[in-house]
Amino acid sequence: MCNDFHSVSDTIFMSRTFFIISFILLCVSLFFVSFQKEENHTQPNIVTTFSILEDITKNIIGNHSEIYIKSVVPLYTDPHTYQPKPQDAKIFNNADIVIVNGLGFEGWLDKFIVASEFKGKLITATKNLTSRQEQINGRQIIDPHTWHSIPHVI
Repeated sequence: MCNDFHSVSDTIFMSRTFFIISFILLCVSLFFVSFQKEENHTQPNIVTTFSILEDITKNIIGNHSEIYIKSVVPLYTDPHTYQPKPQDAKIFNNADIVIVNGLGFEGWLDKFIVASEFKGKLITATKNLTSRQEQINGRQIIDPHTWHSIPHVI
């Protein structure tokens, strides 16, 4: 009976050891794969500030798997009040191109561009567009939602 106990405990020890070694090897290999992908970054990386710009950009560029397009503000999140996260700074920093709406739509953007140390090309989608303006409580307000106008989107 004592012999059976040692056999079971040896088996448990060996299976735990095998599991731990396997887990460590998996983690190390995943680390090297992710490190290699970052080092061999050749695909153009386009970041938009919100999902509508992402969708418009994808429709303009078409289906090119060699071009990566991603919105920094998650879908169904208000881009007006979005609070950027530290990982968003890394996304901006790694971007070749950042496409923004402009006209004050992304109130958090100006400070964030500086904080992320973005060095790529910044494209403002509303540049050279005539924005709609309205009077609210005696103040002239610019409507930054230019995609509501089909000619502006085109």
